[in-house]
Amino acid sequence: MISTTNRSARANPLAPEIFDPSIGSAAERGAADASFRAKGRRAGFTLIEIMLVLAILVAMGAIAWPSFTRAYESSKLKSAADKLMSVLGKARTQAMTSGQTQVFKFQLNSGAYIVEQLPDDAATLDANATSDTSMAPTSASSSASSGESPGCKLPEGYVFSNGNRVLDDRTAAAESAITSSNFDTSSPPVLFYSDGTSSQAELTIANQNGRSITITLRSLTGTAHMGEVTTAAAPGATQ
Repeated sequence: MISTTNRSARANPLAPEIFDPSIGSAAERGAADASFRAKGRRAGFTLIEIMLVLAILVAMGAIAWPSFTRAYESSKLKSAADKLMSVLGKARTQAMTSGQTQVFKFQLNSGAYIVEQLPDDAATLDANATSDTSMAPTSASSSASSGESPGCKLPEGYVFSNGNRVLDDRTAAAESAITSSNFDTSSPPVLFYSDGTSSQAELTIANQNGRSITITLRSLTGTAHMGEVTTAAAPGATQ
């Protein structure tokens, strides 16, 4: 009876449409299921797409990683240089407050340094003494102020890779008063005088990857200035 009525309804366009709940609901459910499945497929990613994104991220990380590493090493190297500058500043202050010349020594190819008081400060000449512009390689040592014990070191992984000092008449006279100590060094020391001046010197520290930074000590003011980080030969290659 139902099928006959449907056929007559299709044959007569003017006949009122008879709603069949079973057919209509099934069609609607089928359409809804198809729409849901289509939406579900559009919301996900294929394995190939995920692997492609991961490959791009790995490639970007490989490109950026050296820059991050260099920036981190530069930051650590500047921090080590800043600590050394603090040591030099304390030595200068100690010389001015005590009225006695302070002697900074350091060991090449090592992180060891020391600050000692000159035994006989009367041997030093006037600050305006004529200078000899020749440079003499400087050397080794330990400490940040006269109150520190011998054998102090730079932060782990850093060494004095190079050092130079201007040898003038005043420095030469002061060196004659320096006595030997338990701190072994064969290179000329850096001196800080009671009037706030110092030896003209350059101290270079480096890390294990050959990156280095130079601290310049200006004689007229006795103050230290930090240079830029550079890539150098392995520590100890030059003296």
